[in-house]
Amino acid sequence: LGLDIFGSLVAACGTDKMCRIWNARTERLIHQLVGHSQKVTGTRFINGDKSILTASADRSMKVWDITRSTYRQTVTLRHSSTSNCIDVSYDSITAVSGHLDGGVRFWDVRSSERTADITELHSNGVTSVKFNPRNNAEVLTTGRDSVVKLIDVRKSGEVLQSFFHSEYRIDLSYAGCAISPDGKYAAAGSSTG
Repeated sequence: LGLDIFGSLVAACGTDKMCRIWNARTERLIHQLVGHSQKVTGTRFINGDKSILTASADRSMKVWDITRSTYRQTVTLRHSSTSNCIDVSYDSITAVSGHLDGGVRFWDVRSSERTADITELHSNGVTSVKFNPRNNAEVLTTGRDSVVKLIDVRKSGEVLQSFFHSEYRIDLSYAGCAISPDGKYAAAGSSTG
């Protein structure tokens, strides 16, 4: 369900309640992160290759220290709705999670404190969240309401732009979105291709 790549490390997670990390150069499995009680829905590297964030249908997110040959869970973030998607800011301090209840939540990954909660951003759930690589205050979201929104975190989630089209439909909980490295373009996948 989730995948992230940093340098030669690949992290993937899924319905078996685990996140696995491989070294792509050696093609060896180096970590199996076990600790969620339901499927793992997302994963992101934090601070380069030092830590990893996982989100789960068990309504928790966990930060794992992967610097040693044995991993260690360092922080657990609890919430009231299943997280479909996560992203981490480019300064590795803030995480954003998109939820089945249509809300987006922001977290300080160092302290596990929830720093913002934007409710009812999308109807029928959030399927993807991405920080703008050039501006950590902007987040691109996609929802099951078939709308892509660019929001400003500093202004309590004010919608800066909404993108929709009559032929753009999202019927699944894992439709993705992305922002170009220069922050000028957005792209989103849909059920219609």
